[in-house]
Amino acid sequence: MRNLKHIFTLIMAVAIMIGCKEEEAPVIPVADFVSSTSMVMENSTGGTTIRINLDPEAGQAGEVVVSLTPGVNTTMDDFTTTPSAVDGEIILPFDQGATSVSFTVRPVDNDVRNEDLSISFALSSNSSQVQMGETMEHSLTIQDDEPELTIVSLSDLRSVYANDADNDSTFVEDVYIGGVVISTNDNVTSKNVFIQDHTGGIALRFQSDNTLTLGDTVSVNINGGTLSDFNGLVQVNNLPNANATSEGAGVMPTPAVITIEELNSDAYQSTLVTVQDVYFEGADGTSTVAGNTTFSDGVNTAPMRVENYAPFSSTAIPYGQGNLSGVAGIYYSPQLIPISASDIFESNPSSEITVTSSISDFGTVITNQVSASQSFTVSGTTLIGDITIEAPNNFEVSLTDVNEGFTNQVTVTKEDAEAGEVTVFVRFAPNTALNQVLTGEIAISTPGAVSKSIAVSGTEESRFNTIAFTSFEEGTTNSGRYTDTFDPLTDHDLINNDTEPFVDYDGSGNEMAIDAYYFNTLDSDGLTDGDYVGFTSYTGAVGEFVDGSQAYQLSDTDGMVQVTFETIDVSSYVDSRVSFSYFLDGTFGENEYLKIYVETGDETISLIDTTVDGLGDLGTWNELSSEFNGKASITLVVEFQTNGSSDVLYLDNVIVSGAN
Repeated sequence: MRNLKHIFTLIMAVAIMIGCKEEEAPVIPVADFVSSTSMVMENSTGGTTIRINLDPEAGQAGEVVVSLTPGVNTTMDDFTTTPSAVDGEIILPFDQGATSVSFTVRPVDNDVRNEDLSISFALSSNSSQVQMGETMEHSLTIQDDEPELTIVSLSDLRSVYANDADNDSTFVEDVYIGGVVISTNDNVTSKNVFIQDHTGGIALRFQSDNTLTLGDTVSVNINGGTLSDFNGLVQVNNLPNANATSEGAGVMPTPAVITIEELNSDAYQSTLVTVQDVYFEGADGTSTVAGNTTFSDGVNTAPMRVENYAPFSSTAIPYGQGNLSGVAGIYYSPQLIPISASDIFESNPSSEITVTSSISDFGTVITNQVSASQSFTVSGTTLIGDITIEAPNNFEVSLTDVNEGFTNQVTVTKEDAEAGEVTVFVRFAPNTALNQVLTGEIAISTPGAVSKSIAVSGTEESRFNTIAFTSFEEGTTNSGRYTDTFDPLTDHDLINNDTEPFVDYDGSGNEMAIDAYYFNTLDSDGLTDGDYVGFTSYTGAVGEFVDGSQAYQLSDTDGMVQVTFETIDVSSYVDSRVSFSYFLDGTFGENEYLKIYVETGDETISLIDTTVDGLGDLGTWNELSSEFNGKASITLVVEFQTNGSSDVLYLDNVIVSGAN
């Protein structure tokens, strides 16, 4: 009986153990992201799937909650998820026996933003029937499919030019610059525009007229453009117009307040500037701002450039003192380019010059002698600077009325002029060696004030009488070029060709005879290639001739051409004189020169020698005269040697005269 009780007890214990095993809790898996990072291209249509492992398999159904956080440069508009995120969470349900869950991220492709995006994912504690594993976070990068942009500042772009030995960098890849448009086509050629960013400015030159608007922010792809300079102005040249894109209205840079000295340093090139308290030296009530107009601060000067086509080019140069604004430009030397009429201060002539007395006719005075002096007084009020008094040719002024003090210009200081009347002495000093009445005006000016003038006149009586002359009126000009038909490698006399400009003149009329001779000094083609040499009526280079409608021209001689004038007998005169006008222009390199001299029978006297004296004043008519005593004859000789097409000499109004 006792054994039966033990057997029963054992059976009951086994039954209880089996029952407990059937009610044990289900297995809860550990959730982990398969990886902590991944990447997907912006233009991927299928997106990317992010997987979360469940280990071991789920003992029962549940859900994984994933929270998401867009990166600092990313928004919810840049991607979608499946399942969709609600309030920043993605719910991923799973069934019993599941070993993983997943969700898909699909980027939104666009061509506006050129940068990579990012999203952070994290397993949330709101999940049910799972445990958190070790890899609870995952970072996804959405890689941009547009090419990476190279963007440079304008100061860095200028540095590229400064560091380029050839100064002609052509861009062959996409490089972007940006800035605000600070110029208009009103006073800047329509293919050009200036832009400025926070680091500096630069000029852009497009292939055709641009339509960019003042004040707009622009982005410019300079691929295909060339970084170079135009007479000192650094620019990106040859830009396709389509490379510039307006981003809408921007904020105009505030002009830097600078001095003229700072403008002339070129440190502010292609940026907006303002120069304060300046005045125009050329204000006269009628001259306009068109072209280059010099302004000053009393010490330094600079030009203001206004194109003839600018709508405000006809504005009169203002009197007084004020501020000028515009773009700091350069054309060989720095200049200020106003953008509109408002950039130029309004006329405010507060300074005033007062002149008393007038000058009567000085009567007759012999050449190279002087008259008795006359005088007038000058004073000023609220002056900006000194008063300048300038005499016309053949008249002189002085503040002391002593012989050594007379000159063509004197200055009355601002202090003296404001203190009271200052006496200015004037005298007649004719030197043209011609019998004629001479007139002119004494110019009286000061910065910012209306100029004054005093008329003067006198009669010159020359002791010299004209013996011989030529203004090249009797030689034949024909048209076109003169072509030498002889060997350029041998020295030879030049002769006239029937249908070409004459190089010789026989003196059969009233004017002096002329003979031209060629010397092979450069082993070149001389005048055989056809050059502008000989008698000419073409005034395009000189504006007008000194006397008459013709002159004598020498250019691109490719050797030395010697022009010898008729020998004039002056033996019956105590003194003799040679005078002439000449116009010289060009660059004149090594072995290129002009020499003019006189042979008198007993000596050779140099009048001009550019190899010794330099070129002098180029691009303008110059007058030269020289007197000789006790000479028997006068022969004027001109020698011109050049190998440059731009080098040119004109001769006019040659006179040989004598006096006893």
